[in-house]
Amino acid sequence: MARPLSPRYRAAFVLAMLLLPRVTRAQVQDSTFICDGVAVSTVTVETRRPSFRGAMGWWRKIARGLGLHHETTSPGLVRRFITLEPGQSCTEFRRSES
Repeated sequence: MARPLSPRYRAAFVLAMLLLPRVTRAQVQDSTFICDGVAVSTVTVETRRPSFRGAMGWWRKIARGLGLHHETTSPGLVRRFITLEPGQSCTEFRRSES
């Protein structure tokens, strides 16, 4: 016969069961735009350097001191991998591949 749970384990189990609905409600639904059949009006490419804040800013100084420099990807290189063109109808496959 199974041993009954100690009060400590029982309290932890009850607490977990009470918090479970809150955790599952916190999950956000996917808000990605679904573009099946919509005409593409423009394609904008923005390339930026990563933001180095906090501890990453400290490491960036060390990397620069060692001669390691970040180079932002050129917009032309990014455009080569985009399969959507203005005027085309958008498909989920082309959007996800871009």
